[in-house]
Amino acid sequence: MPLVSHGEAKYSSAGKVLASSAGRNWSNIILEKWAHEVGLLPTIVPQSTEISIQLSGASVVEREGNGVYQKVAAKPGTIWLCPAGVQEDYVHVRGHVECLHVYIPETRTSEEALGISNEKMLGMPIGYHTIPDDRFIASIGELALRVLENETSSSRIIAESLGVTLAAYLCREYSGNNERSGEVNIRPLERQRLARVCDFIAQNITKSFGIEDLAQVACQSPSHFSRSFKAALGISPAEYVSKERFRVAKAMLLDENLQIGEISRSLGFSSQANFSRSFRSVSGMTPNQYRAKSRKLIPGADFRNIS
Repeated sequence: MPLVSHGEAKYSSAGKVLASSAGRNWSNIILEKWAHEVGLLPTIVPQSTEISIQLSGASVVEREGNGVYQKVAAKPGTIWLCPAGVQEDYVHVRGHVECLHVYIPETRTSEEALGISNEKMLGMPIGYHTIPDDRFIASIGELALRVLENETSSSRIIAESLGVTLAAYLCREYSGNNERSGEVNIRPLERQRLARVCDFIAQNITKSFGIEDLAQVACQSPSHFSRSFKAALGISPAEYVSKERFRVAKAMLLDENLQIGEISRSLGFSSQANFSRSFRSVSGMTPNQYRAKSRKLIPGADFRNIS
């Protein structure tokens, strides 16, 4: 159900944008939350592969594109795929629904996403599908929506990691001939490259950087880097960065001369509320509660010397 091209929102009588990642400088994914009313959706030729995930509402949705007619009794969890360059000639929404639209550049839904040869991918573009249910895509959508609506200092790297993961999954599960391409053995990131990446993260932990920045440090493609990093450490780059930011946040909270708002700003959070919510989700307590507990555990300590 293509509505936009590379995040440029288009309003119509059939709906409006509720939230968008446009302008957030994410390199391989664009997210938009839409409210769709009853009516026909505008027709364009998308430059990015689009995944539409229904969040709420109930409707009958008809669409036609790439010579294929599809009709579904849509409910939360229904998913529509539209490959880049495929024009949908007709999209009719017959009831109010809210959807998350995920846009991934065509170059990401290619053989690079799987690390397989061009010969294996030849003639296997992402298909034009209506999917009643796919729990993996739905779970990716839930994470993406959370990142879109609650921006934090880790939002960029998490969103870009989701884009890489989703592109690889689409290539494997929803290519034109629907054949699995098989598992790919990934060699763990070499020790020297891993050290360079970890040093980069440590030196830039208070700044905004994405998965492509880390991949450049490792001299790998973003998709290959994500998998080789996880093969080396057992967690994704986004998880590692989140853990490092949390470690730094705890150290800063031990310095009572630093205000909570000052800490949240220095770590790149958009607001103190977002910082508190993120800290509590990891630690089970608010920053103020953590600071008070630390004071009781180490009475009289000079927290400013703790690294």
